[in-house]
Amino acid sequence: HALGDIIPDEYIPISVAKYASNCTQILREFLNCDIEINETTAKVLFMGILSDTENLEKTATTDMDREALSYLCKLVKISDPTPIYEKMLEAKLSFKGMTEREIFYNDYKDYSKLDVKYGIACIDVANTDMIPSMAERMVSVLNEEAEMSENDFIIVKGLGKNGVHALSEIFFNIVNRYYITQLHVFSSALSILI
Repeated sequence: HALGDIIPDEYIPISVAKYASNCTQILREFLNCDIEINETTAKVLFMGILSDTENLEKTATTDMDREALSYLCKLVKISDPTPIYEKMLEAKLSFKGMTEREIFYNDYKDYSKLDVKYGIACIDVANTDMIPSMAERMVSVLNEEAEMSENDFIIVKGLGKNGVHALSEIFFNIVNRYYITQLHVFSSALSILI
């Protein structure tokens, strides 16, 4: 969350650390406070770290994330998390049975900074072969969003396996064909603004 997004009614102790997964921080807090980690909690933390760190391959992954996943692997009795991660990734990238709107809003957030309102949609694609068809599918949603939205612009980020920004140039060209006058639509080429 950005500073100021959450305003508490009372003092809340804050622990700040740099991890690729918040689940690593949660595990550390559990261990520091001697809180017993049951099997369900261990599985949830395990899956969270596995997903957030992209099976420890994400560049933001820290040694603490690696240690936390190793610790949780022992608790959940899993020697190799890779097959589980591959199934998670396959399910995440399939979009089976999802409408265009559901795909677009699956990981969409609205923001406001300095009186500028904008939305960011992150759309994962499994490989570059999916890019043209996925971009074409998103055009109708972008047109609808332009009619309904109060945003000044939208950023569409395309993320592939291991965080590769895959939708970039092809998506940008397709969206430009459907340029929307009242709402500027940007591709992952501008995702650096985030």
